[in-house]
Amino acid sequence: MFLSSLLSIVEQHLLLALSLSVVLFSLLLVLYRLYLHPLAPIPGPKLAAVTRWYEFYYDVVRKGDYTRKIEELHEIYGPIIRISPNELHCNDPAFIDQIYAPGGGKRKRDKTYFYGSGVQFWESAVFTVDHDKHRVRRSPLNHFFSKGSITKLEPIIQGYVDEICGHIESYTNTDTPCNLFNAYACMTTDIVTEYCFGWSKNYSSNRTFLPNPVVPLRALQEMIVPVRHFPWILPIVNSLPDKIVALKMPDTVEWFRMRRRIVESVNEALRCKDEDVVKGSRIPKSIFSEIIKADLPKGEKTQQRLNDEALVFITAGTETTAWTLSVATYYLFSQPTTLQKLLQELSHHIKGPENIPSWTALEQLPYLMSCPFPLRLSYGVATRLPRVPHEPLFYSGTFKGRPVQWKIPARTSIAMTSYLVHKIPEIFPEPKKFIPERWLNEEGRRDRSLDSYLLSFSKGSRQCLGMNLGYAELFITLATVFSRFGKRMELYETGLDAIEYSCK
Repeated sequence: MFLSSLLSIVEQHLLLALSLSVVLFSLLLVLYRLYLHPLAPIPGPKLAAVTRWYEFYYDVVRKGDYTRKIEELHEIYGPIIRISPNELHCNDPAFIDQIYAPGGGKRKRDKTYFYGSGVQFWESAVFTVDHDKHRVRRSPLNHFFSKGSITKLEPIIQGYVDEICGHIESYTNTDTPCNLFNAYACMTTDIVTEYCFGWSKNYSSNRTFLPNPVVPLRALQEMIVPVRHFPWILPIVNSLPDKIVALKMPDTVEWFRMRRRIVESVNEALRCKDEDVVKGSRIPKSIFSEIIKADLPKGEKTQQRLNDEALVFITAGTETTAWTLSVATYYLFSQPTTLQKLLQELSHHIKGPENIPSWTALEQLPYLMSCPFPLRLSYGVATRLPRVPHEPLFYSGTFKGRPVQWKIPARTSIAMTSYLVHKIPEIFPEPKKFIPERWLNEEGRRDRSLDSYLLSFSKGSRQCLGMNLGYAELFITLATVFSRFGKRMELYETGLDAIEYSCK
């Protein structure tokens, strides 16, 4: 009895000591983050400086509302604010080239584990945290997405665009509306998979444009923000059989089918001997067959590395372009004067559906070139894009007429957000309006002075690898679709609320 009582007293004291230790540690951590942390001088809400639970509340409880909250915080605290214990946010476009610096020299830019933990494709170039490792991984991919390489892809792009246009034509004189987002999603998916793997699932051949993997992909994207805060969730979900996940999330079935096919293609490429890949006897020539035979370190050809890279290509190269095309389509059909200007330009250069000019020729059409810039209103990646500079940064600006200067310590995570930059009225007057003319000079030619403020593809050494492919798809698709249907198509039960940014 005595021993039992003694053990009980000891346990109680240990529990009390542990509780006090946790409280003391938490208190010291709060004091450190508020007063001794290198970012302590940077303004922002105190609660955000103390804990990421502040971000969790807006991003998870309020369902993605932290971007809007950050916008409010900038109005209160200024152009540089502290949004979490170890992260800053900037809303001054004059600082873009400092945060998103070009590669080379000492201006290295890492990414953050927190940002990538929502998807956890750690072996892909996009989500590689370390700057130097990112360069190694991206280097063999660059030439596949150069303008010259994408130019050679034009016949494939045009072929899929023509295929969806044939199906769109079949809706003429029917009572059934055609869902153009799904049409664009099928097209972009087929193009990316054929280029990457040498095959496509021919989603574009289905008149209804369903199923396609982009619709379920959107459902899965809703998990990204919660998983950032609780990264252990994703390995559990990934370990479950596809059938179990599909029961809980039935809309995701087609994505899992596509994912299995992609992984099988990577495995097949890895099983092939180098000479088989060169001859093309086992798999067709594609990006991944070329990577397999490239002179790369063995660690850059592992199954996990290539699986992650492949899945990033599909997720990044499908929904974003399809959505931008949808936004452009909406604005053009909702603004008859704008549409008429585009149709007039196209009529001078396109004499029939069989005579669509090359991408290079289309780039010479100034109004067409200005119309794809709903990139400003579709945002690309609307969430913030943090970078971790290896060197300290020095900010100098103004806020409410007062000078503002900050030294940002090296290795500090700092981000900007396309949704916020793209709506700054000093740069884009009437920012909520789709005005192609803002991208033209007084002579009606393409004016590139505003391009430096577009963050749709990010900037610097981590700029989107697929930018040229995205532009080629935009120009070729808009030229083809509007030259064929611009005078015969109208919106069906689609309003501005369907395409405006929403955090909900």
